[in-house]
Order: sequence, then structure tokens, then C-alpha cells
Amino acid sequence: MKLPITALIGTLAPDSYADPSDRERAMQVMAEHGWVENFEALRRRPDGSEFWGVVTIVPIDFEGEDCVAGWLYDITERKRAEEAQAAQKTVLDAVFENMDQGVIMYDSNMTVTAFNEQAFHRPTMSPTASPIRRPPPT
Repeated sequence: MKLPITALIGTLAPDSYADPSDRERAMQVMAEHGWVENFEALRRRPDGSEFWGVVTIVPIDFEGEDCVAGWLYDITERKRAEEAQAAQKTVLDAVFENMDQGVIMYDSNMTVTAFNEQAFHRPTMSPTASPIRRPPPT
């Protein structure tokens, strides 16, 4: 979290959630399953700055006392990359759907994986017809 450990001493876990309902959901998971694994939420540092974190919390016995151990990773960069990728996909989807040319995409098994509406605007085309002409088997 890029803070000295002394900055965390005395802080309360509930205060580290940017949205208190995220902590409520995490505690609900803990109550239902006995642990929390890879729970993603927007978090707040003691200095007030926010970051995306993923936390795992497991019950442990520490010197005869029931406790929990948890670890938290900053995944802000991953979240930014996911958001950028989603934005790029939105743009590419719009281009794909609005281009003048018809496009049908196939995987290596010749299964249709994507197409745009323009691919079927020719009178001889339908969603079940293939525009690829294969030579007859020999």
C-alpha cells in the first residue's frame, strides 16, 4: 500500500473501505463461508487516497485465541488496464458494427465467432449461410 507500517497502527479495518457497503458484503461472505477470498473493493488509505484492493481473510488460531489473518494487494493498475481494455472494446465494437463491409469471423474450426449485420445484407446471404466457397472434396 506504499505506506510505512506505522501509518496503519491504530487504524480500523472498516475505515479502509471507500464504500461501507463493500465491507458489509465482505463480512456477509465471511459469515456464510468462514473466510473471504479475492474480494475486490475500492479501499481508502489512512491519508484518504483511494485504491483498488483485493483481500483474502481466513480464520486462524493465534496462541489459543481465535483471530483472522488477512492480506491485501493493491490492484489499481490492473483495474485501470481492465477499464482501458473495456473502453477500447466499446470503440472497436462500434467500428465493427458501423463499417460498410460485411465481416464474418471464424475460429480455426470454421465456427462463426462474430459477424456484423452488414455481412447479411446481400440477398444471397443469411445467418446460416457461409460466404466462404470451399472446393469440393477430392
